[in-house]
Amino acid sequence: MAENGHQYLLLRNGRYYYYRRKPSDVSMALGTGFVRISLKTSDLKTALSRRDIVHRDIEQYWHSIIKFGHQDQAKDQYDSAVKIAQSMGFDYQPADQIAREASTTDVLARLEKIEKAGIEKKAVVTALAGGASAPAITMADALEEFVRLTRDWLADKNDEQIRRWKNPRAKAVRNWGDVTGDPELGKITRSDALKFRDWWWDRIETENMTINSANKDFGHLHQIFEKVNEGLQLGLDDPLARLRFREKKKNTRPPYSSDFIRTRILAPGALKSLHPECRALIMIIVNTGAGPAELAGLAPDDIVLNAGIPHFHIRENSERSLKTMYRPRTLPLAGVALDAFKELVPKGFIDYRNKPTQLSANTNRHLTDNDLRETDDHSVYSLRHSFQDALTKAEAPDRIQADLMGHKFHRPSYGDGASLEQKYRWIKKVAY
Repeated sequence: MAENGHQYLLLRNGRYYYYRRKPSDVSMALGTGFVRISLKTSDLKTALSRRDIVHRDIEQYWHSIIKFGHQDQAKDQYDSAVKIAQSMGFDYQPADQIAREASTTDVLARLEKIEKAGIEKKAVVTALAGGASAPAITMADALEEFVRLTRDWLADKNDEQIRRWKNPRAKAVRNWGDVTGDPELGKITRSDALKFRDWWWDRIETENMTINSANKDFGHLHQIFEKVNEGLQLGLDDPLARLRFREKKKNTRPPYSSDFIRTRILAPGALKSLHPECRALIMIIVNTGAGPAELAGLAPDDIVLNAGIPHFHIRENSERSLKTMYRPRTLPLAGVALDAFKELVPKGFIDYRNKPTQLSANTNRHLTDNDLRETDDHSVYSLRHSFQDALTKAEAPDRIQADLMGHKFHRPSYGDGASLEQKYRWIKKVAY
């Protein structure tokens, strides 16, 4: 509202008020006249700031009133009732829940608000007395609502990261629908949930599926149900809690041995038929420990090859976020990693830009087809563990290892960490 100057400001007796005539489509529900709200200040700058906050809330409230009055679907009316109740300081609750659970104080407060607004104001009465029916929403519908309610979670993710975030949740919802028929959220029973759990256990036993895969589905469904139940104030009990299977200790990817890396993976011609960017991925990971997602997201100005110590920056940019707060770092280049940047990806990964899943999958396929997996459990990501192993064997200080790997340093830390020169000395010790 900065461009509107002093609009909707009223100064009376040295105090500022938000003052505005009710629009005609709102006055049909709330009555004609003006709205006047004290901003509780005599300072113009403070009043302007508070005016903008009040204006935003008033606009949201009136929009809900208008939407309620012109709604064609039960969900629109329910959404409007929830927003109106919230704007008046109450959680929306269905009438039967108010009668069953609300305290006398809460009931009286609602009645007081209704009386003040006027009993003929249908939108307000419905919102505060719980007269709108909860929408008939299934888990498939809830997934769309969940994405809307978690927009803030996705604000710093690029399109590829959002796709990878959505896909496993969509898969869980599809599995749920195939097994249960996708009942309305309010009609999901514990029996439905246990039926889904049994279906997963059958798959684990007969299809060699993992407990982790099942638990991911349970977690996604529980999260969707919980978020939508809260966001739409449906007031439902959660039948999807406590479904997880007990997991054995998670096996980490084994590192490649240095001998296998040297004599097999980096042997002359071993990577010749591989896409140049997949080849670069292997060569860079083996000497820096950087992960596929970190490398696929590099911007051209993250790569500095003409410095005294060539290096690259792993940092957030407009197209991607990082896994943890510890991941931003600068890594010096030496050996085959420097060769890869100079010869294969001087401007970063172009064909696989922000496509780490495809980059890893195609690289792993080459490793499999060319017998370049030391065991079936090894993958291209195992090279990151090999780099960590090499640092440990070289007796690199813990702080150096943490700074190179992007791990949390589990001691009180001061300053900016290791310098580029210090990191370069340790990289040189372990580089191929």
